[in-house]
Amino acid sequence: MKADPLRSLGPNLAVIASYMEADDVIIDVGGGAGRMSLPLALRCREVINVEPSPTMAIGFRTNAAGAGIGNTRIVEGEWPDVDAPTGSVALVNHVTYMTREIVPFIKKLEQAGRRRVLITVNSVPGLSFQRVLYQLVHGEAEEIVPGHVELIN
Repeated sequence: MKADPLRSLGPNLAVIASYMEADDVIIDVGGGAGRMSLPLALRCREVINVEPSPTMAIGFRTNAAGAGIGNTRIVEGEWPDVDAPTGSVALVNHVTYMTREIVPFIKKLEQAGRRRVLITVNSVPGLSFQRVLYQLVHGEAEEIVPGHVELIN
């Protein structure tokens, strides 16, 4: 649950950061322990993490405090049901893989991010990288979660 928020940005996070402005308020939906949003907090006015997992929320608070990042807060709850604040950018990283009702999810993102909505997914969803291992362990094929093509469609 920990990645150094003060680290150099990798290529994917650098692209995301290129869309951010210094005055942005980022709503990070399902931001977990802040692996993506805490480095972005160093480049914007505020990050608000909307996170359903109490354990990840603790990780987020701990990681932010440990890095001395004070322009963050967390709203604990499940998107899109949570009463979430609005910001200038709504950000979702890898959460859409297991989102059954994608239309209300995205509509709420559009309301939350006044200037921009960014949705990132892997071209091969993360859960599918270990397909062979999954089959060896469980004796059955892994159900492949949707990726970027399915999200666009």
